[in-house]
Amino acid sequence: MFAIVCGGPDAYTGNPLYLQGSCPPVVVAGRVGKGRVVALGHDGWLLDRSKDRDTSRLALNCLRWLIGSSRPSRVAFYTSIGTLVTTRTLSTEIIRELSEQEITVTNMPEVASHDSLQRCSILVIARPHARLMDANEAETICRFVEEGGGLLMAGLGWFWSQCNPTLKIEDFPLNVLGRQLGVEFVNDIVWEQSDKGVRLPATFQVGALIPWCPRPTKLFRLAETTDQNVHAFVRRHQRSHNFAIEAEHVVLNLPADAFLQLRRPTKAIEDLDTVYKTHAQLASNVPYGGKKISFVVVDRCEYHLCSGNPILIRRDRVPVVLKDFNELGHPGWGLTHELGHDFVASAHKHAYQLGDGDNECWADVFALHAYDTLKLEYDKEDTHEDEFRRGITYYFAKKADYELLKNDNGIMMVLLRIINKTYGWDPFYRFFKICAHKARAGKPPGSEQEKVDFLVRELSVAASVDLSSYFVRWGFPVSKAVMHELRTLPPAELDETARSIALRYKITID
Repeated sequence: MFAIVCGGPDAYTGNPLYLQGSCPPVVVAGRVGKGRVVALGHDGWLLDRSKDRDTSRLALNCLRWLIGSSRPSRVAFYTSIGTLVTTRTLSTEIIRELSEQEITVTNMPEVASHDSLQRCSILVIARPHARLMDANEAETICRFVEEGGGLLMAGLGWFWSQCNPTLKIEDFPLNVLGRQLGVEFVNDIVWEQSDKGVRLPATFQVGALIPWCPRPTKLFRLAETTDQNVHAFVRRHQRSHNFAIEAEHVVLNLPADAFLQLRRPTKAIEDLDTVYKTHAQLASNVPYGGKKISFVVVDRCEYHLCSGNPILIRRDRVPVVLKDFNELGHPGWGLTHELGHDFVASAHKHAYQLGDGDNECWADVFALHAYDTLKLEYDKEDTHEDEFRRGITYYFAKKADYELLKNDNGIMMVLLRIINKTYGWDPFYRFFKICAHKARAGKPPGSEQEKVDFLVRELSVAASVDLSSYFVRWGFPVSKAVMHELRTLPPAELDETARSIALRYKITID
């Protein structure tokens, strides 16, 4: 297979095979026997709604190249397995140009057979969503190609996985077929960084036609390796391979020199996996439908670390990550916090997050829970003394400033910590269980007012006390309906906890 269209030098995915600099391909093509194959990483390029004329032209050029001279010039859309691209939905521009060249288009609603495939020169399989593909069907199509036919495969692996959460990406019909043709669709999006380090969908480039031979990635599996084996392999292959180690829920990619400095790689990934499980226990749900979360190193990023999947580690932050694993003996606040963001965003669909989207406090709640539950040691830079001082000062000042607190990580985190210190983690377990249910049902609170009322009502019910008076004192616009609804609960008592925190940090209060 040859890479036709690739991501730029800064493009990457969550797969450790496609790190920055790997230029992950989105279009590949090659010959198989007497036939030809093209794989497109996006099925929308065949449709009218594609806004970029270049992509329509690319799809047309692919069809032209695939046509063989030994068969009738006929393109068949395999509607038996996918109905996105048909004779009715194919780009009108493509239809017109094919028609001018006396190339007909047709649908194939039946399962592919030797006879049905002989009636066409190209088979197009786009977004195969209607059913799975078995080995016999794949074998029939591969034989058609080997005997001189053309095959165009188009799809989004990540979209199919999203729609089929109980299946593996290996079950994706284009992968069942692709295993025999040298093509693989992965369950990832290709990203790149803007000049300011913001994550964006990648732009792509057409380069010289070269065989696609990515730098191999050695993936160490926790249950199948030892620290000695990891270090020995990395030492031998550090100039030729990428490296990653995976556990049940997470994958950690690091440069070769970092792996060699990591004293116990197996413990590092095991501890990171334990933090994930602790987050999942608190959240009553998992992010990204349970897909493993990757941690990858990138050259440019606006922040030292950035949540999502993959979670980004800026290259100059790697020494801090190594220090946490080697000296603290656990993943540290940074990775634990970023993993918390993924649960807030994906497992709970931002059900309670307020502000302009830059509110860090809920990721802090997950990190605090992990530190409390696993009894993790704090680094001196992660004790959050400044945040506690701001939060306690705000608590006792009784000068409500909603715009300030909902966008100030320190203040909001401390207010939630006071509730936690007073009533324990059980109210948060119960509250997050409701959030998880809302997220799975696709019905999280939408507007900011709905989120405020949802937070105050459900957290109060979870704690079996009325917290509304405190939220109102802090500046939250709690509706009168919610305050009336909670009036039968006993009033919350948070002042004693707040005073003990103030005393600990030597903060003078009136």
